[in-house]
Amino acid sequence: MRIKIPLLLTLLCWHLPVNAACTDAPAPKVNWYGCDLSKRDFNHHDLRNAILKEAVLAGTNFQGANLSGADLEQANLQGAQFVGARLDNARLVRADLRDADLHDASFHSARFDRALLNNVNLENCKGNNSRFYDSKLNRARFNHCSLENSNFEQAVINDADFSAALANKAIFDSAMAEGARFRGAQLQQASFEGAVLTDSDFTGADLTRASLVGADITGIILSNTPLGNATWVDHKRCKPSAQDVCD
Repeated sequence: MRIKIPLLLTLLCWHLPVNAACTDAPAPKVNWYGCDLSKRDFNHHDLRNAILKEAVLAGTNFQGANLSGADLEQANLQGAQFVGARLDNARLVRADLRDADLHDASFHSARFDRALLNNVNLENCKGNNSRFYDSKLNRARFNHCSLENSNFEQAVINDADFSAALANKAIFDSAMAEGARFRGAQLQQASFEGAVLTDSDFTGADLTRASLVGADITGIILSNTPLGNATWVDHKRCKPSAQDVCD
């Protein structure tokens, strides 16, 4: 069967995204690839599955907005406001989120791999199954966050605060966590293998069945810290009743 060229081109382009102008109104699936929308106000807008890759969004207000499934790879989001926003399944790989505010935000299964998140506020976040592989999170605040099954492998989290976080089964393997605070955090079955935990504070944290194999625990603070069945730095299995000391 012979297909006419105009029809063939239509079929080939059927699933390709249409390039949208940077002046297009905010809407689901809007394409703002590379657009400069810094300091704009998208408060409570519906931007599900939007394309914002490499966009300039410094200081932009996304408070309460729905960005679930959005692509923000390599976007400039310095100082952006995401208070109460939804970023579930969003892609923020290599994005610049320094000094951004994401407190009360939801980002379940979102990807922040190799992103810059120094000084970011993520308090009370909901980010189970999220990925922060090789990201920079110096002085980030994760207080009271839900981060179960999340991945911080090779991340730099020096002086970050995970106090009262729910991070069971989270992975911190080979992370740099000097001076990090995990006070009162739930870290059951979490993995810190090969991590640098120098001067980190685990007061009141629950490390039951956690793994610290090969970790640098110089100056670590363990007080009221359950270590039952945890695997210690030297591969030793702690007793079920162990607390503060792996005996």
